[in-house]
Amino acid sequence: MLYTIANLLVGGVADKKGSLSCVFLDEDGSTFATDRMCLVIVEPCKTKDEEFRVAGVKPVEVRDGGVAVPANLVADTIKGIAKQPMRRAHANAALTQCGPVVELATTKDGISATKNSATRVRSALPKVRQFLRDSGNKKASVCVSLKRLKKIVDTFDKMCGGDDTQPVFVELGEEEDPISLRTQSYLTGQRVMGVVTALQVDEWLKLNKWERGLLNKGVKQKKVMKRRNGGKRTVQRRHR
Repeated sequence: MLYTIANLLVGGVADKKGSLSCVFLDEDGSTFATDRMCLVIVEPCKTKDEEFRVAGVKPVEVRDGGVAVPANLVADTIKGIAKQPMRRAHANAALTQCGPVVELATTKDGISATKNSATRVRSALPKVRQFLRDSGNKKASVCVSLKRLKKIVDTFDKMCGGDDTQPVFVELGEEEDPISLRTQSYLTGQRVMGVVTALQVDEWLKLNKWERGLLNKGVKQKKVMKRRNGGKRTVQRRHR
């Protein structure tokens, strides 16, 4: 099974401490990471295993419903991926061992391989699909953690390699629902999804006088004017 650099960069949102300092490799080839409050998931690599073709490297499938690998193994593997490979297939990492020990291989010249291995993380896979379903409604504004939102956006930016026109689609739920973010990597063509859970706040941040003044500028206001003959007419004014 092959993984693009986008698949591996999901580790950017992983919890830095504890059992979630890892990247989850799913059976279908997708990868995801979470810190329990935000989640990023990337679809499978579109390059076929046989296109990798490096001596001594034979990609294997993920078993047992998925496996968790340490974040430092993923970080070391990313360093071995060529930025300008001889063949496009070599811009990926190959899973060459998936048991008590997990091994990932990369190549920069298409001839020799660099292999990194580590003991798998004994962590149950989070219920990703339920996490995504909870963010499906699009009805209202939501309060989320600034730091976790930045973590997802920064991770997306590294994955996609786009310019200022790189879009990200944000879907809002109700006040207590997570928000979901979706985009597509310009580098690999893979779809990327992210979710941030809502913060439970005691009081919503209300608009102050300064904010109301800014937001009302340029908005048409209707005012009823009395006529001398006793009638009424409606006048529209625009704030400057």
